[in-house]
Amino acid sequence: MLGEYNKNSSRAYLPLQEKLRGEVFKRSTYGHTTLGYLADIKKMPEQYAYSLKFFDRYYTPDNTVIIVVGDVTFEDLVPKIAAKYGAWNKKRFNNRVPKERAQRREIRTQVDFPSPTLPRLSVSWRTPASKYGSVDTAVHNILFDLLFGGTSALNKKLVLESGWLAGMGEWSWDHRDPYMFQVVSTVKDASKMKEIEAEIHAAGADLAKNGPSPERLEAVKSHVRYRSLLQLETPNTIAYQLAFNMGAGG
Repeated sequence: MLGEYNKNSSRAYLPLQEKLRGEVFKRSTYGHTTLGYLADIKKMPEQYAYSLKFFDRYYTPDNTVIIVVGDVTFEDLVPKIAAKYGAWNKKRFNNRVPKERAQRREIRTQVDFPSPTLPRLSVSWRTPASKYGSVDTAVHNILFDLLFGGTSALNKKLVLESGWLAGMGEWSWDHRDPYMFQVVSTVKDASKMKEIEAEIHAAGADLAKNGPSPERLEAVKSHVRYRSLLQLETPNTIAYQLAFNMGAGG
């Protein structure tokens, strides 16, 4: 796992994501990435006994979903699953996940990356837990394309016309708990950092005040809809999307 961590941390996104999440989430486990804290990874050789306890607590049938996509039938599949997992009867450990306190102020932080790289500017807003079928989650799933996507006015201005940015990306996805909506800009002209941040906030404020035009809204919704359909073209991508959505929505 240390090798995986070192590989990922060689890209600027991981140190930035680690620092941001650590500043925002003080109680929730979202305070660290999936890989965990580097200090804990380094202590793994000393934590073998705890790893067995962790496995026993959480790797249980009532905490597991088996997704099978392909040329199979339910009648053929169930006996095979029962043969493999039928004797597995442990119950999930009932622990309480601490709720994060409400954020009362703007949080700013900075990461100095050891290798030469273009600066990144991450601007984030807190978001509610995802609930499929809700207006909030529907808005969340089209918001990046509306504000910062390749056809947005801001992307055209900052990437294509001024050349201040190499690109804008989204670090945001559906979460079962309150999380963040993040836009990360790769900055070519670091002297324009304040102006770029101001443009991002202004775009959000304008959308909140005036809303998008009906034509723009329908175009973005259509793009997101067909992009989602294209992610369901193979058994592998279908399985991934099912797992992804079940993780966030149950």
